[in-house]
Amino acid sequence: MAAPVSVPTMNEWGMILFSLLIAGVFLWFIRRQNKKSC
Repeated sequence: MAAPVSVPTMNEWGMILFSLLIAGVFLWFIRRQNKKSC
């Protein structure tokens, strides 16, 4: 189990991935709602 060097901590990566996930779901939800209203 070698510790990775010069890599953002799991907490930083977690926040980045979580933000991207929320943004992706939000955009997908908005697009789906727009298609329904048309």
